[in-house]
Amino acid sequence: MRPVTGQRTDPQRIKAARLIEAHPDWCITRLPDGSWHAVRRTPLAGALLGTYLETEVTADTADALDATLAADQLRTEFPDWEIIRTDRGHWWAVPNEAGRASKRARSSVDADTPDELRVALREAIRPTAPHHGRCTR
Repeated sequence: MRPVTGQRTDPQRIKAARLIEAHPDWCITRLPDGSWHAVRRTPLAGALLGTYLETEVTADTADALDATLAADQLRTEFPDWEIIRTDRGHWWAVPNEAGRASKRARSSVDADTPDELRVALREAIRPTAPHHGRCTR
C-alpha cells in the first residue's frame, strides 16, 4: 500500500492490510470499538455442499490477532504438536499424545517467531537416516 504524495497513511489500515496478507484464509475486520475480528469458513468434507465449519476469533489488538492466527496455522500444519505462545511473546511446541506415540519427535522446540518455530518443527520431525555401522568409501 503506497500513499499518494501529501496523503497521510492510516496505521490501522496498514495493520489490516498486513494481517490480510499474512492470513489469506481469514476474513479480517477492525470493529468500531477498536478490537479485531477474524472469520474462517472451512468446507466440511463429506457434508452437504455448502456446509461449512465457521471459526471466529476476536482480539484486542492487531498483534494479538496475528499471534492467534499464526498459532492456529501452526496447529493445522503440525497436528501432533501443542503450540504455545508465552505472555512474553516466545513460541514453544511440545508433542501432544499423537506426537509422543510417533517416537520421532523431540521433547520440545522453541523459537522467537512463528516462522522460526515452523522451521524448527520441520527440522524436529524430519526423519533421520538409519545408521548401518561404519561408512566406507
